[in-house]
Amino acid sequence: MNFLSSGSIRIKLALLIILAVLPGLTILLYSGLEQRRLSIEKAEHAVSMLTHAMAEAQNETALTARQTLSVLALLPGVQAMDLPACTEIFQAVLAQNPNCINITLLDLKGDVVAAARPFTDTNLADRKHVQEALKTRGFAVGEYILSRVSVEVPAFAFAMPVLNPAGNPRAVLTMAVNLASFSRFHDISHLPEQSIVAVTDHQGLRLWLFRRICG
Repeated sequence: MNFLSSGSIRIKLALLIILAVLPGLTILLYSGLEQRRLSIEKAEHAVSMLTHAMAEAQNETALTARQTLSVLALLPGVQAMDLPACTEIFQAVLAQNPNCINITLLDLKGDVVAAARPFTDTNLADRKHVQEALKTRGFAVGEYILSRVSVEVPAFAFAMPVLNPAGNPRAVLTMAVNLASFSRFHDISHLPEQSIVAVTDHQGLRLWLFRRICG
């Protein structure tokens, strides 16, 4: 009987202790869940803002490339396929655009016939932006590439056909932009510590990986 009484008392004490600490545990659990929810919402907002900024940067770069190539395609020297004149024009444009790696003029077979930088025999007929420019007869946005003309560096490419008076392509202009120039738009300083942001292209190829180690 003493054993049962002693056990009963211990059980009652344990229940009293549990009842005493239960409100505190509930508050701690709720606070933890609320903090986690707020952290997730903050991260989602930060990533949304970062994505918007990156999209704006990409659009701005594409717009600049389109305007540049559109003007070049209408110049008499380019229309006449005057290769020395094209080289001189491309070099002048390149000097004013530090993020631009190169500007080239291709014939309809995809062979480079003029460029802002010295080059050897190079064919770009397999490039996505070149194929789309010829197919649509308009401005084409390419994809991640390793530039083949003059320097082999990561780049993002654009193309514009040079049309004759009848509206048919007579050549293709291309512009390659240094991929590293996009990184300055990717500010992750406002994300939580240990955050990792990866950027991939349409084929799933990772272009950048940003890791925030500390504040």
